[in-house]
Amino acid sequence: WYRRAAESGMAAGQTAWGLALQRGEGVERDPAAALGWFGRAAQAGDSNAALALARAGRRVALIDRAPLPTGI
Repeated sequence: WYRRAAESGMAAGQTAWGLALQRGEGVERDPAAALGWFGRAAQAGDSNAALALARAGRRVALIDRAPLPTGI
């Protein structure tokens, strides 16, 4: 149902489908595709999708700042 809603252009459906993809709930986990759906939903005005994008960006920023392992 989420996928159909997302593909029909419903912002809430796009967010829900993105969450399903991000978490691997009922589908194979695909974080990159999830970000795409969050982006579409955020552009349509869905604040939950904007929050999901912000959280994903924070995780990437934290990973980028993590110290590199030494002695490998």
